[in-house]
Amino acid sequence: MSTGTGTSARATTDTGRPRRAGWTTDALVVTGYVGLAVLLTGGQWGRPERLFHQAGDQVLFEWMLAHAARSVVTPQNPLHSTALNAPDGINLMANTSVLGLGVPLTPVTLLFGSQAAFLTAVVCCLAGTATAWYVLLRRRLVTSRTAAVVGGLFCGFAPGMISQAGAHLHIAAQFLVPAILAWLFRPAPGPVLRPGVWLGLLVVWQAFIGEETLAFLALAVGVFVSGYALADPAAAR
Repeated sequence: MSTGTGTSARATTDTGRPRRAGWTTDALVVTGYVGLAVLLTGGQWGRPERLFHQAGDQVLFEWMLAHAARSVVTPQNPLHSTALNAPDGINLMANTSVLGLGVPLTPVTLLFGSQAAFLTAVVCCLAGTATAWYVLLRRRLVTSRTAAVVGGLFCGFAPGMISQAGAHLHIAAQFLVPAILAWLFRPAPGPVLRPGVWLGLLVVWQAFIGEETLAFLALAVGVFVSGYALADPAAAR
């Protein structure tokens, strides 16, 4: 009896070690992504007079984040504002209002200001996108952790991503793309209700961050599915 118990406990410990080691490695990878994003934005923190680019897009997005925060704490319409294009106002859903970022960042905006919220959003966009792709690659597409790390690094910190992050949050915020793909291309057949609900919620959230990225994703998925169907119709079905 005691021998069997000892063997069982030993097996549990042995099988638990790789799992804990895996989580530790994942945490280090994510920490590295966050650290890199903070490093890239280091020259902007506490410098309200500095902009990533000379164009005024950063100022516009800081205003959008402030508007989202005001909409949370005061009774005003988050989808329309007369503060721009006065007196008629503008439809913010037809513009880059990034409510999907601004609403969650409301505490940061109210406590530290819209510039701090913008820089926090940049860090979240870059590191979050890299992390999301790392998870998808590691769990679904590659067996090498190194390959997943490099893939996540490229997807989150490619030159185009860094360039867009300093001015266009709605383009740099791509952390939902891997999650949408994961629910869309499920690894095994089964009930579709729960995956459909999660997929719908993710798509709605992405729409409130940026419709352009969602449109590009839909086009890319359409091209992939069409090519896959032509290459192997039976597997595609």
